Amino acid sequence: EPILATARATGILTMGNDREFLPLSGMVALIVENRRVVVEVNSLAIKHSVWVFSSHLLEIARLTSGGDR
Repeated sequence: EPILATARATGILTMGNDREFLPLSGMVALIVENRRVVVEVNSLAIKHSVWVFSSHLLEIARLTSGGDR
């Protein structure tokens, strides 16, 4: 978790491959479900980031509101 805090403070894009990553303030998770990749995006984390996310990405993504623990 200290690594994610540093990443948030410095504007680093954080991505993971597990749903448990998003509640830790991760921004994007790529998850395999039924042999397909599903994109999940932490809406709170991206709202407070310096990154601009494509509307096309957000349209296909599952949005969550996972925040800091």
